Amino acid sequence: MKERSRGTPLIDMLKGYQPCRGRFHMPGHKASPDFCRTFPGAAWDITELPFSDDLLDEKGCIAEAEELAASAFCGEFCLFLTGGTTLAVQIMVGMAARRGPLLLPRASHRSAFAACELFGAEPVVLEAEECTAEGVQKKAGKAAALLVTAPDYEGRMGEAPAMLRAARACGLLALCDQAHGAHLGFCDRLPAGAAGIADLWAVSAHKTLPALNQASLLLGRAAWAEEAREFRKLLHTTSPSYPILASLDYARDFMEREGGIRLAALLRWREREQPFWPLRPEQNEDFTKLRFDLTPYGLEEAEVRRCFSQAGLTPEILSGEEVLFLLSVCDGEEDLNRLSAALRGFGPFRKVREALPPPSGRPEKAFAFLDRDFGREFVPLADCEGRAAACNVGLYPPGRPVLLRGERFDRPRVEYLLRNAGRLFGGTPEAVPVRRED
Repeated sequence: MKERSRGTPLIDMLKGYQPCRGRFHMPGHKASPDFCRTFPGAAWDITELPFSDDLLDEKGCIAEAEELAASAFCGEFCLFLTGGTTLAVQIMVGMAARRGPLLLPRASHRSAFAACELFGAEPVVLEAEECTAEGVQKKAGKAAALLVTAPDYEGRMGEAPAMLRAARACGLLALCDQAHGAHLGFCDRLPAGAAGIADLWAVSAHKTLPALNQASLLLGRAAWAEEAREFRKLLHTTSPSYPILASLDYARDFMEREGGIRLAALLRWREREQPFWPLRPEQNEDFTKLRFDLTPYGLEEAEVRRCFSQAGLTPEILSGEEVLFLLSVCDGEEDLNRLSAALRGFGPFRKVREALPPPSGRPEKAFAFLDRDFGREFVPLADCEGRAAACNVGLYPPGRPVLLRGERFDRPRVEYLLRNAGRLFGGTPEAVPVRRED
C-alpha cells in the first residue's frame, strides 16, 4: 500500500513561481522560451529570493524540506547539498581534522583522500586486514575520528557497522560515507545503514534514488548539526541549483510513498530471474547491486560489451574482469526483462583464466602523504615499478586509490592497473606522475 505524501515544500514553491515571466534577477537565461526549449525545466532554475529561502541560512521551504528528509532518512538533522557527496565528505573530514588524525581505510573513495589534502590531515590508513572492530581499537590512540565507506560500490557492508560502534566506544568521531546506500532503510531485506550508529553519514540521493546528479544529503546526530552547517557555509557554492534541491524533495517524497513497494518488486524480479542466469552474481548484502566476476568464464570484454549493447543495455562498469549493474526504484519491468534475457544468453563457457585479485598488503612508503617538496616527472605505467607516486592513483569507477601519493609502485600493483587501464585515474597508461629521482 502506498503511503500518503507529507508534502513537498520546495517543489510547491517552485511550481508557484514557474508562471512568472518578468524575471529581473539571476540567472541570466531568465527561463526564456528559447532557452527552455533546449533546457526543459529551466523555469525552476532560480536564485535566492525573498520567498525561495537560502540554503546556507535556511528558514523557509528549504528548512522544511530538510526536516522532512531528516525524518525519512532517520537522522536527527539533515543538510541538503548540491555539490554531491564529495562535499559531504569534505565537511566530515574537515570536522575530523579539527580534532586530530583520521582513520581511513585504503578502500575509501578518492574524495576522502582529497579532503585530507584540503585540510592538511595526514590519514592513518587502514589496510583491508585492519578493517575490523579490533583494528579500530588498536589504532584508536592514534586518531580522533574514523571514516568508513558502507555500503561500498558493490553493495557490501563488511565490517563497517562494527567499526563505527568500536570508534564511538573509543571516543572517536564516527563518520560514514554511505554514498551508495541512500535506499537503505526503505526495505527490511536491505541493511539498516549508518543511522543510529554513526555520528554523521552522507548519502548520494542521485546514485540510487530518483534525484538529479550531485543531489546529496548529510545526516547525523543533533550534537553535530551546527558545526556541520558551519562547514557547509565554508565549502558550498552560494549559488546552489534549485532543480537539484527540488529533486531531493521529490526523492524523499517518492521513497516515503513508493520506495518500499518498488524495492520489494526489484527483489521479487531478481529472485525469479536469477536461477536462469548462467553467470553467477557476487553475493552481497544489497540486492540492487548486480555484479558479475567475468574471469572464471573465459569471456572477452568485446563480446560481453557487444551482447549488452545489442540489447540496448549500459552497465555501470564493464571491463575484462567484471560487469556491474545498478538497479533502482526507477527501473521499469521492460528494461529489467531485457537485462534478464541478455544474461540468460551467455554460455557455454570456456574456463581459461583465473581472476587477478586486487593487490594486498601495505605498499612501501617513500614520503609522507602531505609532502609536496619534490620534483615530478611522467613515466609510462608499465615502467612505474619502484617509483614513488606523485599523486593518488587508482581506478574510476569506483574511485578507490590503489596507491596514495608517496607510496611506491610494485609489480602486482602495476599489473593490476595495466589490466584495468581503461579506468585509470591519476594519470594515463602512457604518463603517470612520479617523484623525480635525482
